[in-house]
Amino acid sequence: MSKSSKKPPPPPAIMTAYKVSTPDDFLLETLARIRTSDLEETLLILPFTSVCDLLTSLPPLLSRGHQTELLCKVVVFLLKIYHGPIVGNQTLLPIIVKLKKLMFTTVNDVRDMVGYNLQGLRYLQRDLEAREGVQLFRDATLQRKDREKKRKKRDRNLKRAIMTL
Repeated sequence: MSKSSKKPPPPPAIMTAYKVSTPDDFLLETLARIRTSDLEETLLILPFTSVCDLLTSLPPLLSRGHQTELLCKVVVFLLKIYHGPIVGNQTLLPIIVKLKKLMFTTVNDVRDMVGYNLQGLRYLQRDLEAREGVQLFRDATLQRKDREKKRKKRDRNLKRAIMTL
């Protein structure tokens, strides 16, 4: 048998259960499955060597742009907790610089995408209101609140005027 005809070994059972094929996907899926309330506690119990390994594994995940908020949260929390040992470790400094650049670019990309989508939704809202002649719930609620504020202010001014008489 030649080397090219050998099949690669099957992924571990847990990777198959999580429906992932690469270690990076497995790491991302594992982090995503941790409840938000338990994430900080989970990161706190990691030994520093695992923190170093995790930090070196995060740049490729951040560059893909998936789960940006979660990955940024993990990086920021780890930097808060392990700031001294990370800064003291010279091998991690280039990784931290790379993570900083990646975090800025991915967060800006997400912010741009959200802004673009928000403007698209506002356009659709205005278009729908113009065609249908009906305001959507949020605007109608805001106008009702404004009317209530004006009414209460008018009532307060009226009471103040009566009290001065």
